[in-house]
Amino acid sequence: VAGVEMSPGLWLDGRFWAVFLGLFGVGALLSGLYPAFVLSSFRPVAVLKGKGGGVASRVSLRKVLVVTQFTVSIALLAGTLIVSAQLSHMQSLDTGLDLEQVLIVEEPKVRAEGSDRSAEMATLKNELRHIPAIQKVGISSTTPGWGFSRGTRAYQATADPSTSQAIRGTSIDADFASVYGLELAAGEGFREGMVTPDSGAVPVLVNETLIQTLGFASNEEAVGAWIIVGTDENHVIRGVFEDFMWSSARWETPAVMFVYGDGEGFISMKVNTTDLPETIAAVEAIYKTLFPGNPFTYHFADTAFDGYYRADRRFATLFAGFAGIAILIACLGLFGLASFTAAQRTKEIGVRKVLGASVAGIVALLSKDFLKLVALAFVIAAPLIYVAMQRWLEGFAYRIEIGPGLFVLTGVLVLLIAVLTVGYQAVKAALTDPVKSLRYE
Repeated sequence: VAGVEMSPGLWLDGRFWAVFLGLFGVGALLSGLYPAFVLSSFRPVAVLKGKGGGVASRVSLRKVLVVTQFTVSIALLAGTLIVSAQLSHMQSLDTGLDLEQVLIVEEPKVRAEGSDRSAEMATLKNELRHIPAIQKVGISSTTPGWGFSRGTRAYQATADPSTSQAIRGTSIDADFASVYGLELAAGEGFREGMVTPDSGAVPVLVNETLIQTLGFASNEEAVGAWIIVGTDENHVIRGVFEDFMWSSARWETPAVMFVYGDGEGFISMKVNTTDLPETIAAVEAIYKTLFPGNPFTYHFADTAFDGYYRADRRFATLFAGFAGIAILIACLGLFGLASFTAAQRTKEIGVRKVLGASVAGIVALLSKDFLKLVALAFVIAAPLIYVAMQRWLEGFAYRIEIGPGLFVLTGVLVLLIAVLTVGYQAVKAALTDPVKSLRYE
């Protein structure tokens, strides 16, 4: 569940068994010490007189333990709800990319010496387009979910170099934007076979974040403007894409610049998945014919992108598992304390029933003290988990706000669990025949 590999060699490692058996032995010893200590401390005379042998004096410790257990349980349950809400929020965000049904084949690493790479890739694209299931084909040096191929700094050509800002870049061909559904906010995209114009400025496509980062007043103003990238490279903004998320919601959208490139990179294909195995086999046949000696490796854009959230989902699963275990342990403690208290007050319950007390009144009488313990645990746990989860959420650029609703839901759930746990013993005691109760002991 935790995603930790336990190799076969681990089971043959003496240190592993020493730690495992040591923990097991210590746990068993500690579990038995407390009841043994309590039983051995009974005063026989007091027990025979029905005075409980001093057990009642230890109720406070039991209450402390119940409060502690429920504090942990409430914290874990609230944390589980917050983690799940954050995960759902991230996965529901509009990435600005169409990642569905996009098949990506890794670029060929082995090329013939002196080969025309642009011509080879153009041939590959034309061959792939003949496959009925393939709708669009694009080339890029990297793909969404796999970072960028370039990191540098840029500033407006009319600005001071000291105003340069960090940007990210990658190369794409003219069809990349249509494969991934990138929308232009201003200007125009690349054309097939583009070359650097006589002006010497390299045409680039950028996102809206880059426009804002470099201080342009609007997308339209930026189109046609020159920017200096790196030390002295002149680039001219040809078009502006609406913002998109290239990777996880943990990170803010960076300032992105695309340059034209069609000679090498990953091959992204928008495919019809009706007969996917046949389509992949056809793509592999073309690829191996054009690039013999290269391994055919592929993946899908959405699964690669989804990999960013795998660790978060695992974290949510572990949180939920520990919350379930903690609640079970807390309920066992509460159930035991309720049983003990009901047994201690057997005569009192009998007298109250004889004097006309209702079942509901007795259940309320026996339950209220325990529910106070749960309420106290909630008061302790709520601020602690709020602070802890706020710090966890700081690691996400796009995050939820922790509102009172999550804590109200947690409180209701825990209260319901406590009522069901205590209620069984309370109702059982309240329904007992008062004659039997008064004969008790």
